[in-house]
Amino acid sequence: MALSLTDLLNAKSLNKYYTGVKGDTLVEAMFPATFSNTFDFSVLGSVNGGVVKVLQGSELDVDPFARDWELKTTTKGDKQFFRESLKLNERQRKELLEILNTNDTAIIENYSEQIYRQFAGKTGFLASARAVATYTASQFLSTAKVPFIDENGGGAKTIDYKLDNKYKETLAGTNAWNTATATPLEDLVRWKEIVEENGGTVEIALMNKATYTMLKNQANVKAVYNKLTNVLITEDDKKRIIEEMTGLSIVIWNEKINVKGRVQPVFPNNIVTLIPNGQLGKMEYGPTPTKTDQMLGIAGDREIVDIAGTFATLEVEQEVKATAVRNVNVVVEAVVAPNPNIVNSMFIATVG
Repeated sequence: MALSLTDLLNAKSLNKYYTGVKGDTLVEAMFPATFSNTFDFSVLGSVNGGVVKVLQGSELDVDPFARDWELKTTTKGDKQFFRESLKLNERQRKELLEILNTNDTAIIENYSEQIYRQFAGKTGFLASARAVATYTASQFLSTAKVPFIDENGGGAKTIDYKLDNKYKETLAGTNAWNTATATPLEDLVRWKEIVEENGGTVEIALMNKATYTMLKNQANVKAVYNKLTNVLITEDDKKRIIEEMTGLSIVIWNEKINVKGRVQPVFPNNIVTLIPNGQLGKMEYGPTPTKTDQMLGIAGDREIVDIAGTFATLEVEQEVKATAVRNVNVVVEAVVAPNPNIVNSMFIATVG
C-alpha cells in the first residue's frame, strides 16, 4: 500500500516519534508536569521567620492574645497561553508527492525521516512545547518573575512571584565576583544562613558554566585551594572544596535556548540561585482551546494528543480556503506557568 501524507503527518505518529527521542530535562525533575482544569494558579507563601515563638504571658480570667495568621497567598495569576503552527504548504506537498511517486524505498525513508526530524526531532517543532516549560522555570529561578511577550499585539505580561527582598541581593563594586576583592565563599554561606534563619532550607547553588568558572577562578577562592594543598588540584577537587566550604552542592545548568530568534543560555550569566534539593513545585498546565473543545465534546473526530512530557496539545489540521487545502498545519498549544513551593526557600543573587 502506498505511503500517504496522513501516514507521515498525524498527531499520534509525530508524538510517538518525539517520545522516542526527547530525553529527560532538569526542569522536569524540578517542576514535574501536572494538569489542572483552570486558567489561573495560586502560590502559597510560608510563615515568616524560622524561630518558634514563645506563648504570650497572660493574667487569669482575661481574653487570650490573638496571634496573626501568617500563611498567605503571595501570587495569584493567569497561566500563559502559547500557540504556534508549522505548515506544509502546496509547494512542499507537491515535492512530497513527487518523492512518493518514485517508489524508491530508500529515498522515501530518507525524506520521511527529514519530515519527522523537522516536526518531532529532539530539537524540532514539538520540542518547543517543552522549551516553554524550560524558559518559564529558568526565568522564575533567576528573577522570581516570568515575562511573556504576546506576539499578536497584546503587549508584555509578567507573572511576579513576589519573592521577599531579603532573599535577593545584587553584588556591586569590589564585592562583585569578577573582582579580586570579592569573597564568594562567604557570600554563599551568608545567603544560605539568611534562608535558614527564616525557616527555609537550601542545599544547591544553581548557576551556569560561565558563572561557575568565575567562581572557581576568583582570587580568594583560589587562595583557599592553595592553603589546603600544595599539589596541583583537579577540576573535581575545586568543586569539592567549594561545596565543603559552603555546605552547598554546585549544580551547573548549561543548556541553551532560542528565544525570539536569539540563542542564549537557559540560565543567565552572573546569577546564582540557592534552592532545596529535589522537586521545587509543579509545571502547571491548563486547558488549551483545543483541549477545551475535546473536553466539551465538540472536537468531533479531530485527533488531539498531549505532547510527551507535557500537557500541551498537538493537532494536525487542514487549512481550507475557497474549498482548496492551502496548508496542512501542525498546531501546538500550551497554557502553562510554574507553580513553585519554594518562595521562602530560595535566594537569588546577581554576582558579576
